[in-house]
Amino acid sequence: MSNFTRSGRPEINGDGLFFLFSGRSWVTNGVTPYRNLIDIKPPVTHEFAALIAVISGGDPFLMAFLADFTTSAAVVGIVVLVGQLAYQQARDPRAAYAAGTAVLFFPLYYSYPGFRPKYFTVAFGLLSVWLLTREQPAGAGASAAVAAGFWQFGAIFPVLVLGQTAVRRDWSATIRSLAGIVVVVIVVILPIALAGILAVGDMLEQVIFFPIIASEDMPLAVRIDKFVAILGPAVPAVIIGVLGALLPAATAIKRRVLNRSRQRADPGLWLSILAGWFILQVFVFDLDAGIDLLPLLACCALGYGALGRVLDEHTILILLSVVTVAVGFGGVSPIQPGPWTHEVGSMQWHYWTATPPSSDCFIKKGFDAYLTGPAREAGLPAGSTCGHDFERIVRIALGLQ
Repeated sequence: MSNFTRSGRPEINGDGLFFLFSGRSWVTNGVTPYRNLIDIKPPVTHEFAALIAVISGGDPFLMAFLADFTTSAAVVGIVVLVGQLAYQQARDPRAAYAAGTAVLFFPLYYSYPGFRPKYFTVAFGLLSVWLLTREQPAGAGASAAVAAGFWQFGAIFPVLVLGQTAVRRDWSATIRSLAGIVVVVIVVILPIALAGILAVGDMLEQVIFFPIIASEDMPLAVRIDKFVAILGPAVPAVIIGVLGALLPAATAIKRRVLNRSRQRADPGLWLSILAGWFILQVFVFDLDAGIDLLPLLACCALGYGALGRVLDEHTILILLSVVTVAVGFGGVSPIQPGPWTHEVGSMQWHYWTATPPSSDCFIKKGFDAYLTGPAREAGLPAGSTCGHDFERIVRIALGLQ
């Protein structure tokens, strides 16, 4: 909450500002996401921002505060869930403490101000795994669906929940988890559908197809260099944690191949699946900035808990000491406020002055959240909606036209 200890306006990053603008515009002006605003984020992001707008009465300062508060709560929830899940793996409170504390070893994990959907993806995703371990499949399915609703790569959590129940051949749990997923999907799509069936089509185009056609074509070497540049001295700690997260998969392979085990469900295998998925996300699909590493860092922290399951007591104490010292002396860079843009017609101007948009079509250019001017400035006919001529608007958003 240090974002609010400074005088003046709180800092809101471009993406967060866009989402809050979208939520308030939806509530106060009927500007429907995907139909009147182009964005690639799944609908829960915009609906959560709209909920904040309703609670705050549309006040921009109160919305910014609630966005920071709820995001901070998600960060705390991640730490707690990592500790709980690590304890279930190792059955050792020291290993659980090391895992939960390891999250705090990475300053980038808690130094992003404003509304950040990826925090909620990780929080609800880990909650779904925890609920499944507590024999709550319906809640696990619902939580997993919410995680996917904040970010596309969160889709691994519904698959994981359904897969875990199916592997155990617990068909009752599978049906209940599927029911939880379906209920959330209906609740999420309904507000978009109220704007018409075309709005649902626009949502599918922008959330599913837009990220595919606009994905980065970045060589693996460049991604590795970017990964190292973002993490710096923390790279060895991440590698150790990720190896720990992959340990359950290695153990399962050894058991099945060497010991000819017919055990259907391997405890802790879910962690290796998550780690593998987010390794692919980082090194193959999506690494724009440090915040894209958040899910992998959560898996890394859980990996320390997995290591605690196979290490002896003396080694666990050493691990605990190293993590504690690293967190205590790692240091956190203070958040530096960015420059404020007050240009009339800019996204910042619309948000802070609570001025409704002058056009029914705004474009989020590429993967940077910049609000364009009225539709006519983008060469679109007056009165058009973003749902019309989608291919042309995508080209405009990517700067290709």
